[in-house]
Amino acid sequence: MKFWVMAIFAVYGKLRRMVELLDEQIDGLSVQIVGDTYQLFDRVIALNDKKRCLVNLKVLGDMLKKLLDKDEFEIVVKHAKGKTFEEIALMVSLSKSSVNRKFLKAIEKCTKHLEALTYNEERLLEEYKDLPGVFKVVKKMGYKTN
Repeated sequence: MKFWVMAIFAVYGKLRRMVELLDEQIDGLSVQIVGDTYQLFDRVIALNDKKRCLVNLKVLGDMLKKLLDKDEFEIVVKHAKGKTFEEIALMVSLSKSSVNRKFLKAIEKCTKHLEALTYNEERLLEEYKDLPGVFKVVKKMGYKTN
């Protein structure tokens, strides 16, 4: 679950813009008067499905963010974006061991909350595997799919 928690926070700041881009695509398709209507409907439905997934992911991110104190959130986001614990420690004026401890505590809190919502790695993979930006982050972090 660590990879998924980190992936959620790695893309968290981009989710609103990703939804806006999908809305723009949907708006563009909705005014098209040329082409097969059924194909246009199928495309709009597919884009709306992606939008729903992104909005759900944003809601999950919002909930997880509220669980964490400011330092924990900042540490998880920075680490999810590739910073080492040493680099983060310098940025937030804490020792490396404090950063590591806060990171582990944050991941544990988020994991427990996701599990309480019946999310596990399989469910997260199933729901978000078709979102290239999200799944790319998960794979980049070392998550292995079966």
